[in-house]
Amino acid sequence: MLDVGAAAGFVLEGLLDDGWTGAAVEPHFGDLRRGLAAAAAATAPHGWWFIETWNRDDWVARLLGRHWHEYSPPSVLHWFNPDGLRRLVSEFGFEQVAIGRPRKRLNAGHAKSLLRFHAARNHFGAFATLADTLVPDRLILPYPFTDLFWALFRRR
Repeated sequence: MLDVGAAAGFVLEGLLDDGWTGAAVEPHFGDLRRGLAAAAAATAPHGWWFIETWNRDDWVARLLGRHWHEYSPPSVLHWFNPDGLRRLVSEFGFEQVAIGRPRKRLNAGHAKSLLRFHAARNHFGAFATLADTLVPDRLILPYPFTDLFWALFRRR
């Protein structure tokens, strides 16, 4: 398994614990097609790609536009929708096997830091202050939005 865009590598770690072999990369590459070509060259025949990414066509992304929390160049350079990702990956000889939404959880301290950052930019500081006061940092929260998806691809 080659986990492209692996962030901290937790997905691959779970797969390794379950007996898989593989590697994870978090490339943040500017030339997407060049990066995918290199990843394809490193993937064995019938190898797998697992990609978790943000859905630029989700209602949250459309509603918030350039204020969407994942519209954050230069740390995020590429945004996809499920169909566009499937078409792109197929150019490199991969077919989609499965797609879904992860059951993501957030540490409240992290969520509050994001809220403070966006509050400063978007003038809703009172709400961020209230959340800081009422919500303990160690609380684990379910990710409340639908703008994240994963897809599993297999090399033909």
